[in-house]
Parts: sequence; structure tokens; C-alpha cells
Amino acid sequence: MAQNFFSHGGNIKEMAELFKLKENSIIDFSANINPLDLPFCVKKIIMKNIKNISCYPDPQSRELKAALSKYLNVEGNNIIIGNGSAELIYRVIHTLKPKTALVLSPSFNEYEKALLSMGTKIEYLLLKEKDDFNVQVKELLERANKNSVVFLCNPNNPTGKVVCRKDLIFLLKKLRNKKSILILDEAFIELTQENSLVDIVPGNNNLFILRSLTKFFGLPGLRLGYGVGQGKLISELEKFRQPWPVNIFAQVVGARLIQDKEFKKKSRELLLKEKDFLYRQ
Repeated sequence: MAQNFFSHGGNIKEMAELFKLKENSIIDFSANINPLDLPFCVKKIIMKNIKNISCYPDPQSRELKAALSKYLNVEGNNIIIGNGSAELIYRVIHTLKPKTALVLSPSFNEYEKALLSMGTKIEYLLLKEKDDFNVQVKELLERANKNSVVFLCNPNNPTGKVVCRKDLIFLLKKLRNKKSILILDEAFIELTQENSLVDIVPGNNNLFILRSLTKFFGLPGLRLGYGVGQGKLISELEKFRQPWPVNIFAQVVGARLIQDKEFKKKSRELLLKEKDFLYRQ
């Protein structure tokens, strides 16, 4: 039962039953989801495509992949679509089968779960209060083993701390010398896009980037994420894909929502404002 208190994902129903509470009396801090109402276009898109529910979805998510390719300015063969970025975390670990890995704490706990499912030996780097929970890149490099995997969430979940692009590139270069791979989780990168490394993926075979459309875009129930990596790794990841990983509604909504500049602008303004309130309170 203790696991319930450390798992994310907003299982309000389970908590309500456990503590005999009404569901609407529980405030969920286990998942960081955009509180802004969904754009009306999402409901319109779902209703327009409701007739397609009797058809299988495109297993390759080609329309969505083409939209992401344009959005990210990378080739389609560098992109993989998943049932949320969490699914891709497990898929990349089952593909790479690392013997050792470095994980920051506190950070997203699915990294640890995925690694343990493969029997990977995990090293932990504790983020310290005296450092304001900022990532110390040099310390991270000292702790990273050769032929290893390093998970880094940027901005970090749940601390919100950001590693700047210059430090990330330095880290990536040093990890390449160790023949280690950086798995960079950019689930919240829409808040600080200037620190993304998506544009340098084609030239770095030790970098795999995770992205999510469920957090910033407020779609956790739709399950949609994607990864960006070199073509060879993407091809290997596709071998572990289930036949239809992404449903029809997720595909069409995702392709449209990433183009919604107004929603992104309003979201950034609201979240940056509310962040200050949350810290103060």
C-alpha cells in the first residue's frame, strides 16, 4: 500500500476509496499538468474524427510525424511516436539494455522503474538543497560510468530547475568520450525552448530526446509522446513497437495542437505567473 504515496499519475479514484473521501476534495500534486482549459479545437477535432473510431489507427502515425518533423525542423526518420513518453522510456531501455545507469534524485520515477525492469545497476546523484537543487554538471560527469546511460530531465521534474544549453553540450561531449548515452527528457521544454538540444540530434549518436504532449498541452488522458534520435536508434526502437501504439484521436489532436501558438503563449504566461505564487505559498 505504501507504493500509492510515491507513484505519480493522478489516480484520484484509488485515493478516494483508500481514504474514504470524495474525488473532488483531493488536490493531486503527483502530476504536473497545464491547468489551462484545452483549446476548443481539440473537442472539434475529436468530434470530427469520431466516425474513425471503427478503424485501426495508422501504425506509423505518419500525419503526426510529418507535423512534428516540420515543428522540430528534423527529418521524419529521426522521430518516433509513443503512447506517452513513459512508454518510450521503457522501450529505449529495453532496446539499449544498459548494464549501468545514472539517475538524478529527485526526478521522474519512471526512469528508475524502467531500468529496474531490465536489471540495470543504478547509481543515484542526489540533488542538494544547498545547491538549490540545481544539477552540478561536473559532479554528474564524475559519477557517470563508461558505457552507461544517463537520464536527465530538463527542466527537471519536480524541481523545475534548468540546465543551460551550453552545459548540456559540454555534458554530451564528455559522455561521448565515455561511450555513454544521454537520455534527455524535455517533457516541459516548451517553457524554456532555448535550452532544447533537438537541433543537434542528427550529429550526436549518444543523444536521445524524450518529449511529451501530455504535460504542457494538458492531455494526459490521451497518451501521446515522442522521441528524437539518430536514425539507427529509431529503427531499433521501432522493432519493439506494438502494432498500434497511438490512437486515432491522439494522432490528429497532436498534429494540430503543436501548431497552436496562441495556446502556447497563454500557457507560458499563466504557468510562469502561477509558479511564483506556488513558491511563495
